[in-house]
Amino acid sequence: MFITKGRLNVYLQDNSKFEVSSNQIICYQDSQLDYTDYISDDRLLISTLSLKKSLIHFFESIDDVLTLGIKCSAYHELKMKELFFLLKSYYTPLEISNFMQAIFDKESKFKDFIYNNYAKVKNVNELVDLSELGRTQFFEQFKKVFGVSVKQWLIQKKAEEIQKRLQEPNASIKEVMLDFDFSSASQFNRFCRYYLGNSPSKLVSNSND
Repeated sequence: MFITKGRLNVYLQDNSKFEVSSNQIICYQDSQLDYTDYISDDRLLISTLSLKKSLIHFFESIDDVLTLGIKCSAYHELKMKELFFLLKSYYTPLEISNFMQAIFDKESKFKDFIYNNYAKVKNVNELVDLSELGRTQFFEQFKKVFGVSVKQWLIQKKAEEIQKRLQEPNASIKEVMLDFDFSSASQFNRFCRYYLGNSPSKLVSNSND
């Protein structure tokens, strides 16, 4: 959020006030921040950065385009790349990391949650329920952090774990099949061929060569 004129008062749940003045950019964790209402999440992280002259012109040019009602995804993607280029040009890595800590903190917490819990669930729905997020919010956050859908990622991790197990000394194909809830040997064989490029027996044999 870029403040062009005046001041913005942001109130947290404990009634403390966070004031932002003109020519500052705000980075905050909650994507549903309301300028006038109290913020319901007391864990909200907010950081600001005083803008250099070039960045002020950058944001003013975007404001002009938006005021004209021009909507172009390609334009916004280019501007996003330009923003990060300008940040890297005018600020130190420490200043940038401090400024963007709200985003990094939110994404790192979500990633930690996924890695700590994906092996405990049997399907996507159980993982969504465990996160206590809305389905849409969960899927959007997951795609943003991992770059693929939840289903694709879980299958990939499952394939990696199966390959790891089959490469262990004295691996038992039947035991691995049952541990990963496959209903039949043919189903397990199809999964391994499709996602790992070989039959279970071949994967075991290759690991013993």
